[in-house]
Amino acid sequence: MGAGHLLEALKRFGEKCGLNMSGQFTRADILKLSAFPSDIFFGNLPWASYTDLPETYRTFVRKKFVRTGLADDPRQLFLG
Repeated sequence: MGAGHLLEALKRFGEKCGLNMSGQFTRADILKLSAFPSDIFFGNLPWASYTDLPETYRTFVRKKFVRTGLADDPRQLFLG
């Protein structure tokens, strides 16, 4: 979602529901954010293979999955 689309969605939500939700949304890589309590995540997953990602990002993802307990061994999750 582009910045303009996010602002438009927040404006419409405010008009229809009467709430300012601007502090509740972010446009960021969820793996790069600090942990925070949340109820729901919306995303637009890229249609790219793990092996298509840059090597530096693949390394980051592998380490993040092991560190957060999403995988005991990164070889269980990814090819490449």
